[in-house]
Amino acid sequence: MKRATKKSSGIYTFLKDANVLSGSNEALAQAKRDYWRNYRLAWRKSQRKRTKQYTVAFTAKEAERIAMIAKAHTRSVTKYLKEAAFAYADKRYLVPNEAEVGVIRQLLTMSYATLNTLLMDGKVNPENGRLLLFRMAELEHEILSRLNNPSELKTDSL
Repeated sequence: MKRATKKSSGIYTFLKDANVLSGSNEALAQAKRDYWRNYRLAWRKSQRKRTKQYTVAFTAKEAERIAMIAKAHTRSVTKYLKEAAFAYADKRYLVPNEAEVGVIRQLLTMSYATLNTLLMDGKVNPENGRLLLFRMAELEHEILSRLNNPSELKTDSL
């Protein structure tokens, strides 16, 4: 079953202007190829105006190493290279697996909430409970800081 042609679409207008809608199948196919070739050329031209591309060459060994590191960071090679460049420029650490850090963050938050619930329910001494909550918040901050920026490790904490 053929799809209905949108009479306002760009390709329909192109084919209508080229007077090939009622012509042979070969002429129609050629006109479609011409339309898509022109469409892609215009898109690439527009893309070149909006973005800047760089070409980087690596030896086989370097490329293999980068591919392995990108895979360990759960990213494609190009995404890893782009993020690594910006992380270096911003003097920040590129977190290898952001999903795992998210899970750890969630577990820490759940632990804090559980402790807070125990305190509110009176199952923990109020003075000790507040100290535990304070220490838990400090630990959460320290753990997340170390996971996200291991280069900023502090020797005096913990």
